[in-house]
Amino acid sequence: MYICAGNQRITFRYERTVKTETGYSLKKRYYQCDAYDSYPLKSQCTKSQNNRQIGVSVALLEHKQRARENLRSERGRKLSAQRMVEVESVFCHAKGNRVFRRFLLRDFPKVHIEMGLVSVAHNLLKLVAFLA
Repeated sequence: MYICAGNQRITFRYERTVKTETGYSLKKRYYQCDAYDSYPLKSQCTKSQNNRQIGVSVALLEHKQRARENLRSERGRKLSAQRMVEVESVFCHAKGNRVFRRFLLRDFPKVHIEMGLVSVAHNLLKLVAFLA
């Protein structure tokens, strides 16, 4: 059960499979508030002419919960601290300075090759900077 900003109850209405922009299919559960007909602050709660509606992916919520638990564990905290020191700067350079935002290819072997090319470019630029 969900509660909106105006303290109104949002109840389950239906479930539907939707496709994202990248073609990934996921099940979403849609919830809607029915109390807005007599609710004086409706304009502050939703911009829609209809009642407020939210879509929730149950699988995504489960993944987020599992990630949260992993990161809060003792092992997760150690790995997170270690990652910041070891590889985070390389990814920052690739994403921020080299504008590498997403992989162009799909499937693990192709992504592996693409990441290898990004790594080679990074190492060559480090070498050139060192020799200069």
